[in-house]
Amino acid sequence: MDQEKCVVCGRTKWIDEMQYTLDSEGNKSWECEGHFGDGETVRIRETDEIVTVERWWVAKNMPSWEVQYNIKEHPATFFTESELDRVW
Repeated sequence: MDQEKCVVCGRTKWIDEMQYTLDSEGNKSWECEGHFGDGETVRIRETDEIVTVERWWVAKNMPSWEVQYNIKEHPATFFTESELDRVW
């Protein structure tokens, strides 16, 4: 099985743990499963509150280059992927 580098966070993972998009020329851009996009509605696991991602960013000073999320409803706080769930 192959590995690819995530275009969002830079981590290398097995492709069965990732998803990809195709550009206009048919090239694949690999992304870790679980990244949330700007404007996406998510749920805070601890409180079950439904909120909106204002913007995401990569904390490059963290050992794992962890993706962080600013939430519109809580502008002074940031959340990690493990604290949020996708709303289907």
